[in-house]
Amino acid sequence: MALVSIIIPVYNVEKYLARCLDSCLNQTFTDIEILCINDGSPDNSLDILEHYKKFDSRIKIINKTNGGLSSARNVGVKEATGDYILFVDSDDYISSVVVEKTYNNAKTNNSDVVIFDYISGGVDTASQKTINRSQFLTEYENKPFNNEDLGFDGFKFSPVTTWSKLYRKDLIENIPFCEGIIYEDCPFWAEVYLSAERITYVPLAMYYYLTNRPGCITANLGENVFDIFKVYEHVENSFRNHNQYDKYQFDFTLKQIMDFIRYYFMIKPELKEKFYNKIMSLNIKIDYEYGLNGKYLNIEKSYLKYYKLMNELTYEELIKIKPGDIIK
Repeated sequence: MALVSIIIPVYNVEKYLARCLDSCLNQTFTDIEILCINDGSPDNSLDILEHYKKFDSRIKIINKTNGGLSSARNVGVKEATGDYILFVDSDDYISSVVVEKTYNNAKTNNSDVVIFDYISGGVDTASQKTINRSQFLTEYENKPFNNEDLGFDGFKFSPVTTWSKLYRKDLIENIPFCEGIIYEDCPFWAEVYLSAERITYVPLAMYYYLTNRPGCITANLGENVFDIFKVYEHVENSFRNHNQYDKYQFDFTLKQIMDFIRYYFMIKPELKEKFYNKIMSLNIKIDYEYGLNGKYLNIEKSYLKYYKLMNELTYEELIKIKPGDIIK
C-alpha cells in the first residue's frame, strides 16, 4: 500500500508517455504507487510501460479493453490502495513537488480535496501560460471551504479539470466518471464539490497540460461537442440531488448558457447551425435584467447579451454579427 495513488489512463501516447512517467517517478514524495491503465492502446505504449516497470516496482500496469478516459479512471480508482488519489493524463506531466505539496496540505488541513494551479500550452514553452485561481481562492490555502462557504462561485471559479486536484480516496470512490461522453470532468467535479466538506488550495502551478495534440479527443470539435448537453444534464442532477439547484438556479443557468455559446463558437462550421438549433430547442429561460444589472462579471454579462440576441434573431441574422462586437 502507498499513501498516494497516481492514476494514469494510457491510450495512443507513445510519443509522450516516457516524459509523463519520468515526472511521476521523480516525485520528492516517494510513498506512491503509479497505476497505469492501459486502455487497449494499439501503439507501443504498453511496451514503454513494461520497460519502466522493470526498473521501478511502484509502477503497476492494468490492461483493459478500450473504453475511454472515464472508464480507465474508474478502473484506476477501484484498484488504488492510497489514501489520496492524483490523476495525470498520459500526454501531460507534473512538477516534482506536486504530491509532496498537496499531500502535506491535505494532512495539515484534513482536506478532502486540494486544488492547485497548472500550466497550459503546447510543447514549446513560448505557448505556455499559467492558469491560476489565486484571485478567487488565495485565502483558502490553509482555510478549508466547501459549497456552503462559497456557493456556486466555488464551483464556477475552481478549475473543473480532474487532474488539477488531489482527492481523498474515500470521498471519490463512490463518485464514478460518466462513461461514453467527453467533458466528463465537469459532472465529476460538480459531484465532488457538492460532496466535499473540506477543500483547500495550493497557489502553485504544478501540472503541465498539453493542449491540442494530434489525436486528442477534444482537438477537433465535431459531433462529440454535442456531449456538452448531456454533461449539463448530469451537473443539474447533482445540484438537484444535493438540494442546491433552487438556490443557485440563475448562476447555474448562466454558466450553462456561457458554455453552450463557447462551444457554438468553436464547433466545425458545418455543424454550427445544428448546434445553434439544439441550444434553441432547450428553450432556456433566464432573467436578462437581473443578470445585466447584477453582480456578475463583464464577460458573463457579454455572454448574456449574446444569448439574448440568439433568442431575438434568426440564425441567418445572428451569423452576420461578429461575436467580438458583443463578447468583450
